[in-house]
Amino acid sequence: MEPPGRSSRFPHGTLSPASGTRWASIVPLPPPTFFLEFPSPLLSPLDSSP
Repeated sequence: MEPPGRSSRFPHGTLSPASGTRWASIVPLPPPTFFLEFPSPLLSPLDSSP
């Protein structure tokens, strides 16, 4: 049971679609760039350690 203030301010119905659409547009873009720039710096130190 959540308070009326929170329910009215952040309704699940409005937050679900809003957050889902925003994330869907920001998630698919960063992964490709992050994965490509991550393996290089991450593999370097990891390969040098062992």
